[in-house]
Amino acid sequence: MGLILDSSLLIADERGQFTLSTWLRARPPEPVAVSAITISELWFGIEAEAQAVRARRRRRWLEKICRRLEIVPLDAAVARVHARLWAQLSAAGQMIGPHDLIVAATATHRRWALATFNAEEFRHIRGLEVIEP
Repeated sequence: MGLILDSSLLIADERGQFTLSTWLRARPPEPVAVSAITISELWFGIEAEAQAVRARRRRRWLEKICRRLEIVPLDAAVARVHARLWAQLSAAGQMIGPHDLIVAATATHRRWALATFNAEEFRHIRGLEVIEP
């Protein structure tokens, strides 16, 4: 199995509130990746940053993350899982945020666990293993 990282972990790492590398080293070895939408969320934060110095620091941090982690695209296979989850959650009146739904579809498609600090957001997704550090 592998692990998909949610933006909440990466944001906490970037802010110094969580040390992702230490947490990952303490876990059994496994592949680790992020959804492309997670990278988009992080780039958005940088693009919206008003302070140029902070934006440069954050850009360097994110570029390092992008070099170290696999970025899983939203391809046709992930899109199909996304549509299935969307239909299930919508029918049950349990919708989650659109970006979180893509992240969940990415993890579900790969049959990997999802690591997040927002476990409650993903609780209604059947078959998704959610890990909260």
